Amino acid sequence: MRFTAVCFSALALVAVACSDSATPPTAPAVAPFASRLASADRQADDAHTLRMYDSCDPATFNAVFNDPTICIKQGHVPFDRFIAELTQTQNAAQWRFGPKNVELNAGENVFALNVGGEVHTFTRVAQFGGGILPLLNDLTGNTTEAPECKTLEADDFVAPGALYTAELNTDEIQHFQCCIHPWMRADVKVKHLHS
Repeated sequence: MRFTAVCFSALALVAVACSDSATPPTAPAVAPFASRLASADRQADDAHTLRMYDSCDPATFNAVFNDPTICIKQGHVPFDRFIAELTQTQNAAQWRFGPKNVELNAGENVFALNVGGEVHTFTRVAQFGGGILPLLNDLTGNTTEAPECKTLEADDFVAPGALYTAELNTDEIQHFQCCIHPWMRADVKVKHLHS
């Protein structure tokens, strides 16, 4: 099922829609995030867990989409600065996976914990490419969408504070990217144990 909701398509209208008049998310939206994050963090095994970071400013991000749930954690990067950084460098440095490289044993799982304020994906791709938002693809030079991003299902979207589990296959190097923010990337090296 192709994900088309959550107003992400509105990003193409950013020049017309940008406004500073929205209010930050309400306390009920923030409280569940904090408790979800605390619960997910307790489940995370640091040796197997990457973290998904962003630094969205709720007032400006939510105003662009006229939706108080687009960014639910206080960050310091306003939407216009986010777009300007992408335009200049093809990367928004505060939107990232960390660490970018992990080494695990064959048969293990890798986890992705969303500690940011926006929804992300942690999608295994054969080759890094673009994501589901044409504007972000264009701004970052990722004009060819990764095929795996074209077949996302609802459970592929990782809400702020949530923990996502990905089973590793037998490939020695496995690439993961966010299909919303395609410059967010990580590699998992799989060690094969020989008996």
